[in-house]
Amino acid sequence: MISHEFGFVFVHVPFNGSESLSEDYLKHNGEYVISSFDVENLPWDTPLEGENLGSFVKQFPEHELFAMVKSPYLRAVEMWIEAQSKLRIAGIGRLTLGNYYENLLNMWKCAPDDKIDRQVDYLRSTDGEYYGVDVDFKVTTLFKYENLVDGEMADINEFLSELGTSNVNYYYDSSILKNWEDHYDDHAIEMVNYIFEEDFSFCGYHKL
Repeated sequence: MISHEFGFVFVHVPFNGSESLSEDYLKHNGEYVISSFDVENLPWDTPLEGENLGSFVKQFPEHELFAMVKSPYLRAVEMWIEAQSKLRIAGIGRLTLGNYYENLLNMWKCAPDDKIDRQVDYLRSTDGEYYGVDVDFKVTTLFKYENLVDGEMADINEFLSELGTSNVNYYYDSSILKNWEDHYDDHAIEMVNYIFEEDFSFCGYHKL
């Protein structure tokens, strides 16, 4: 989601719930904001992510960047659930949470297009490069999914007010996952801690 009027870029990170926030915000501010997926009004015929986002940030370095982040534990479970259909199609069958990530890490039993998807890779460049674009940046204004879904809107609204744009009245996630902790055992915790090590530190979450 971008706004030249107010000078911001809301960086979309898959499985973080940012689409719900964007959709609600666009309903009330559509005149000044463009969705990251509105290819008819974006300069490209593909969404504002990856190489396109890198090019945009390079062209408009003065725009404020912000994003939603999510507990690596919760996000790992959601990605694992999403992957089940791909595993069935690939003839692998169901894997436990820990086995799924161990297989993915070692490229053993995994679907052809499945990959490790870390939040930090969307939120910063690496060695001055972001998805093939020579640009150096990192998103440091981060709002936790867990706080927003609990109705804690003060921090994000203070940020939006400083930009001169309207506030977010509430955040609602229709697909909120309950009892996700039940999928964790020692093996799953070990694998998620190792694979998403940088997500914990960059996004401000503690390990079990």
